[in-house]
Amino acid sequence: MTVIPLTRCQFLIPFAELHSEIGGPTAALLAKFQLPTSFEEKADHYVPLLPAVRFATAAQQKQGLSEIAFRAAQRLSFEHLSEALRARVRHAPTLLVALQQICRWAPCEDTILQLWLEPSGESLKICSKLIGTEGISHLEISQWLQNIFVLHIVRQFAGASWSPRVIAFEALYAPSPEVQSHWPNTRFMSGQKASWIEVPVGLLSLANPANDFRPTPADHEPQSFGKDVVSALKLSLPSYLDQGGLTIMQAAEMNRPGIAGGPNS
Repeated sequence: MTVIPLTRCQFLIPFAELHSEIGGPTAALLAKFQLPTSFEEKADHYVPLLPAVRFATAAQQKQGLSEIAFRAAQRLSFEHLSEALRARVRHAPTLLVALQQICRWAPCEDTILQLWLEPSGESLKICSKLIGTEGISHLEISQWLQNIFVLHIVRQFAGASWSPRVIAFEALYAPSPEVQSHWPNTRFMSGQKASWIEVPVGLLSLANPANDFRPTPADHEPQSFGKDVVSALKLSLPSYLDQGGLTIMQAAEMNRPGIAGGPNS
């Protein structure tokens, strides 16, 4: 993989919190994967995505935390998205316009995240994919968050109780009975070409309850995230400044494509 994928610290924080709450040595495990050991005031900073997934996988396996991605997703809300993306949703006149905006601005959340809209009969699939991660294991951890943050955007228009008829994962993942009990009217699918949730076409014209359609500040194209190592290091550097900056080992970890799957990794 030539691109170093980055994600906002906000999406790593709930995994670290879950691990700490059951008494796990969170700082030591974060350090093992060359991640920042403190997240205070870092929600909008960036960390390498693949080590973050390795951390979440190890936390789940070492501490017996079943369905850690689902549990982390439960802690996230619309307010945890980046301000750039939230502003464009708040100012969109309809749900369709909001979805078109998040497709443009998705890299603000994960730098290699691609979102697109795909018609499917009387429904619309809101699809997401981490570009260049084919064949990497345990990406259902990220895909849960991808689907959940789209869900929260739809709920800004359709109401807090709205749930999709289908939640699909690109990963070969089957949710546990406990997870399915939280979504009694939702069908789960796995092994898809992308992750997606299904939205009825009739919802796309829903007006924005915020009723705030002012032009968004600096309404231009999203930030262009660099596709080289130096650009990724610059973007992630603020997350490590209180620890003395990035070490050579941390930089090397960012550029390592494989995700360890075993509990002793």
